[in-house]
Amino acid sequence: MGALIQVAEQYHLEPMLSSQIAVARSGILGTVREASVSVCHDYHGMSVLRRMLGIGFENATITA
Repeated sequence: MGALIQVAEQYHLEPMLSSQIAVARSGILGTVREASVSVCHDYHGMSVLRRMLGIGFENATITA
C-alpha cells in the first residue's frame, strides 16, 4: 500500500468545450446557474459542468 494516485481530467481542454466554458464564464450570458452537457458522461460530464458553472468542489444539486 502507500501508493500515490494522480487523476487527470482532459475533456475541458478540447477546443469546443474550452470555448463553451470560456463563454459561460465570461459574463456575456449573465450569471450561469444551469448547464447541460451531452458530449461526455459520468465523472467527465460532471467535471465539465462544474467548470461551466464555476463551482469547483462546492456542493451542487444534480438531476439526470
